[in-house]
Amino acid sequence: MMSFNFGLYGRPRAAAPVAGKRARWALAWGLVLPTLIASAPSWAQAQWNEVSKARNGDVWAMETGTARRIGDNARVWVLINHPLPITNPAPYAYSGVRSFRALVQVDCKEQRARRLEASYFSQPNGDGRLLGTSENDDWFNVPPDTPDADLMKAACELPDQAPAAPGTPAGAAPAPPATPARPPGARG
Repeated sequence: MMSFNFGLYGRPRAAAPVAGKRARWALAWGLVLPTLIASAPSWAQAQWNEVSKARNGDVWAMETGTARRIGDNARVWVLINHPLPITNPAPYAYSGVRSFRALVQVDCKEQRARRLEASYFSQPNGDGRLLGTSENDDWFNVPPDTPDADLMKAACELPDQAPAAPGTPAGAAPAPPATPARPPGARG
């Protein structure tokens, strides 16, 4: 049996006959892997949902596929797109920023947030040239009626993913807090 495969420039050349389990796996992966790689952008794209739009036109979005809240704390990826490049580097250490992507930790109870890591890009949606990065900013109090407040609200409204109490079956509702055997101050 003679089979053909196509080389780098599409000219057919004779291929070795396929025999054995290992060769069949190699052939299958040779057909499947390029298809997976070619389709990667469609299945690996982030799920960004707009959470706020600032008066200056900046659009704030939260990546919902990886956003998590455990108790009073949440960690979310945020993407900020600027309508025009930032030429005055006042908000950032870099000039020409069109988008900013950061991992943000939110403390819902204390109404504060901080950036754990951030990247600055020359094009919208985290595209273009990487202009720089930063890590581990200090906590800041989130002022009301700002895009930061809108982001915090969205992050704090995520479902709580705190682990269930030991012995709780998977999918079961969490047990209510234990009730004391007798009310405080009761004699007994």
